Amino acid sequence: MDVKDMCTLTEKKECQVIWHVAGSPERKYVGEFTFDPNVRSALSTKIAWNHNDIVSFHDVSSIDIILATDSDGKPWTFIDCSRKSIGTGGITFDVILAVQGAHFEKKSDIIFSWLAVGFPFLDNWLGSKPFRW
Repeated sequence: MDVKDMCTLTEKKECQVIWHVAGSPERKYVGEFTFDPNVRSALSTKIAWNHNDIVSFHDVSSIDIILATDSDGKPWTFIDCSRKSIGTGGITFDVILAVQGAHFEKKSDIIFSWLAVGFPFLDNWLGSKPFRW
């Protein structure tokens, strides 16, 4: 993955995606990914499914990897997705980690040569400014 293709999400973002469970590219779903730095991210479908889709996800409480492509053609990998709700109108997953810029079929494929960590909302989390510059 090239650094210039990576995205740092620090503000609210919503995008339309076509997604599938890793290893099952033949079953694609249309949905929406929502990121809000103040709450857990979510991937949800907004369409009615057929009965087989509801049955196939009914007993699924979590999915390791969901692969998606947004409306701009950018690939996304959603990691550690927990089912939040399911019904005839669709399904919603809480997404623990979202990577924009690449598809990873399995967790062991996720290898980076470096990692940058930032805390853009540290003041909000702590309720004060811990550092003085």
